[in-house]
Amino acid sequence: MPSFRIMAFKVVRGIPRRVAALLTTPPVSDNILAGITRESVMTIARELGYGVREASLTRAELISADEVFMTGTAAEVTPVREIDWQPVGSGKPGEVTQKVQNTFFAAVRGELPEYAHWLSRVEKKSVEEGKSDPTPYAVRSTSTHNPHAGGRR
Repeated sequence: MPSFRIMAFKVVRGIPRRVAALLTTPPVSDNILAGITRESVMTIARELGYGVREASLTRAELISADEVFMTGTAAEVTPVREIDWQPVGSGKPGEVTQKVQNTFFAAVRGELPEYAHWLSRVEKKSVEEGKSDPTPYAVRSTSTHNPHAGGRR
């Protein structure tokens, strides 16, 4: 696995286990970041009907995947279009990647009630008046006590 600590997901469609796609991600023991974003994406993928498993991945397996995306605090959910100048799948973000990415972004913006427990609400204060703006802003929790993250960051 590469030396960066961002999580990669390999997507294979059309597998015979009655799931729309199987997402494979390296286990934490492969020196990847075990964080809130990774756990959130794994949960979202399962809830969208995709199989999720942890297994070591080689570069060849990533290149031959139908889709590849990476996750991380800054990367969030980022499609991978090519590896070593070789296109992954069609060379464009795939359907599974887009569904997971769109659901993740909607969840962290507070647009999906089923993921509301992942968020902490904060209010914007007006500097001029010292009053709270009634519009809440959704913020992903970074607490190490976040039950969704399994106590890891």
